[in-house]
Amino acid sequence: RAKRLLVARDYQETISYSFISPEMAQLLSPQEQQITLANPISADMAVMRGTLLPGLIQAMQHNIARQQSRIRLFESGLRFSKTDELTQVPMFAGLIAGQLEEEQWSQNKRVVDFYDIKGDLEAVLGLTADPDSFSFAAAESAVLHPGQSAQIMRNGVAVGWVGMLHPELEKKLALGMHTYVFEVSLEALNDGKLPAFEPLSRFPSIRRDLALVMPETLAFIEIEKCVRKASHAIVKDIRLFDVYTGDNIDSGLKSLALSLILQDSSKTLTDEEVDSASNAILSALSTELNVELRD
Repeated sequence: RAKRLLVARDYQETISYSFISPEMAQLLSPQEQQITLANPISADMAVMRGTLLPGLIQAMQHNIARQQSRIRLFESGLRFSKTDELTQVPMFAGLIAGQLEEEQWSQNKRVVDFYDIKGDLEAVLGLTADPDSFSFAAAESAVLHPGQSAQIMRNGVAVGWVGMLHPELEKKLALGMHTYVFEVSLEALNDGKLPAFEPLSRFPSIRRDLALVMPETLAFIEIEKCVRKASHAIVKDIRLFDVYTGDNIDSGLKSLALSLILQDSSKTLTDEEVDSASNAILSALSTELNVELRD
């Protein structure tokens, strides 16, 4: 299902060897102990891969050499690691680079960015039975750009990475364009739970917008966690619809605009109930994260 979804999003599947060169292994999985073959086919296929990225990048280089400037590839296969014994882990990985859309007169030219591949990955995670168990945490990887990378978490356990290749790696690999990749454990995608039906409320929902001021370095995921923790049961959804920095905002601060969707399954909410839920959220944001309501 994940393969069909990415094909529908204009990706193409690659199938590559599990053997790579020692140089490629050092570049793309420096943290892994190299597993060297006793009798390799050739010098550039002497090490078992510790990630699926070498095959995807070699396929990208092959396409670039043939004048292809828009790359969208994915692969599923095994990665290998060794501590006390050899282990193999099924993985699912993707790569994008170049223009977002095929060149045409009615579309503005735009190159892909971090949020494009994150959106494709979230669509894959959305196929699982429990997509809400997945989250993204800011983290650094030796092969990814420190400001455009994230660890993929499932119930607090790391199951993969997503981000832009480190600029130094792009130069060494002579890619000539920013390249975005993801890699996630297939076991994490296969593990799920049975969905449960929840009846729809017959009563109207109420939207309450909040403009918040906070430190510029504070990530939205921290805001979301705090809001959900402090939310009353009537808060059904939280939506970020605006990010602002500039006039009337002090240096080092930013403003986020959130909308709270409130609804009860047994009655129409009163203004007092909506105000009480909103005030509880604002109080938690102020106490825990130093976030204030914008004047």
